[in-house]
Amino acid sequence: MKVEKIPFYTLLIGLFLYLIQIIIPIPDIGGLNYTGFLTLYILPLLGVIGVVTSIIKKRWLLLFLNILMIFSFYILMGIGYLVYSLI
Repeated sequence: MKVEKIPFYTLLIGLFLYLIQIIIPIPDIGGLNYTGFLTLYILPLLGVIGVVTSIIKKRWLLLFLNILMIFSFYILMGIGYLVYSLI
């Protein structure tokens, strides 16, 4: 696999996993639901790999998107609190 494609592939894998958990209900994993497991562990790991390779290859848009993937838990938690406060 070419190194310049790694940030793009990590972003695609992260988006694919996130869309899968929206479409298909997956049971809890060790007391943590799949959304929490995905946003706490898997997406930040993929994001760090994407950020490092984006910096090496100077792919700034993918760097920004992978940074968003690292902070996906906090972004989703903020959106959830915002939606809940409006109800």
